[in-house]
Amino acid sequence: MIQRIQSLYLLVAIVLQSLSLVLNWSTYLLEDSYYTLTGLSSSFEAINAMPLVFGITVSIILLIVVLLQYKNRARQMQLANIAIIQLLLVMGLFSWIHYNLINSIKVDLPEMEIGYGVAVIFPLVSILLVWMAKKAVKKDDDLVRSADRLR
Repeated sequence: MIQRIQSLYLLVAIVLQSLSLVLNWSTYLLEDSYYTLTGLSSSFEAINAMPLVFGITVSIILLIVVLLQYKNRARQMQLANIAIIQLLLVMGLFSWIHYNLINSIKVDLPEMEIGYGVAVIFPLVSILLVWMAKKAVKKDDDLVRSADRLR
């Protein structure tokens, strides 16, 4: 299972999504306040980060299921498509929470410094890894089908 390249791609995507739970997604610096948004919480009490936590957790579980479906290549490709959509949803959830947090602080944007953490790119990299895994699964499936035709 792990010796297949698609399994390694999926394993790296799982690790990246797990790291995105604990690393900073964004920081907001005002002259007297400092707020952070991680995958697990928001330091600004008016914003609830639970949708982001839920989205990341669902994507991790879905990636694990895709990884474990190595015996059924057709289902693995279908679940990989769903995982890509879920990772896009995680990016959308971050954008929505980020927008709400900026509006909740109610300060002019030139007075606020916004910094983005490395966790922002993890869903995008995971999408790329899942897409590459899906291509490798398709290649394996085509190889098996061609071998079946030769028999």
